[in-house]
Amino acid sequence: MTVSIIVPVYNTKEYIETCINSILNQTYKNLEIIIVDDGSTDGSSEICDYFSSIDERIIVYHQKNLGVASARNLGLENVHGDFIAWVDSDDSIAPTYIEDLINTAQTYSSPFVMSYNNKDYRKIFVYNQNNCIVKNFLLGNFDAYLWSTLIKKELYNGLKFDQIKIGEDALILLQMLLRTNKFVYFYNNGYHYTKRIGSASSTKDYISISTWYYGINKQKEIIESNIPSLKKVMNYKMLKHIFLFDDSLRNYNNEKAKNLRIELRKMFFKCCWNLPWKDIDNKHRYYLIKSTIRYILLSIIS
Repeated sequence: MTVSIIVPVYNTKEYIETCINSILNQTYKNLEIIIVDDGSTDGSSEICDYFSSIDERIIVYHQKNLGVASARNLGLENVHGDFIAWVDSDDSIAPTYIEDLINTAQTYSSPFVMSYNNKDYRKIFVYNQNNCIVKNFLLGNFDAYLWSTLIKKELYNGLKFDQIKIGEDALILLQMLLRTNKFVYFYNNGYHYTKRIGSASSTKDYISISTWYYGINKQKEIIESNIPSLKKVMNYKMLKHIFLFDDSLRNYNNEKAKNLRIELRKMFFKCCWNLPWKDIDNKHRYYLIKSTIRYILLSIIS
């Protein structure tokens, strides 16, 4: 069984050699390694080409700088493996990482596995019902990170990443979760994530928040079209992000940021009257009530 690993690359010269070496050192050897260079200008391209020349499993594609979503799509268009995994070019993976993922997928006959690395919570969660899987995703009971997944190639059929700066992975993961009736979430600390200042995932500037706003509305449309019974749960997810991003938007005193805050406020009032209180525990109820009161008070005085 072949695992295709897709690595989007953009100006990560400082990390890319470590990243590729960690993939080549996997105990699971039946790999197809697809590297997509998204117009790097720092020498990353040359490093990728060098590794391609010394290991026939590595295929490098070069494109002009079109963004990570475009790079992911180019990678998807060229995979031949049975399963697809992702590694960001500034991250690395432990030697048994892919082997652990594929063993879990085979043990539970699951087309979709996702790992987490909370050492204090080492459990395996197996979801067998589509609605249940999506519900837990929306409630935040498992994290939506593409790089922690191993997914059957067929689940990606016909799907493309949206050209947005942040949240493109959550959007496509939701669509694939709707397609599967078996999902396994298990402990594995083999993915070594690097949090870089200025990376898309660490940035909460106006552009990032506005693209999130687009993405979260797309998720809402998907839920309403496919599982309308989960609209309340979707509202809960939207509220949590509104609280987070409204604080960031207060740092911007321009017209676009003000207008986006107005849109978030409209979204807030639509969501807060229709929430899934019976589906959230006391800890999250307290958080929701406290954050709602704080948000309303801040909206009044600002």
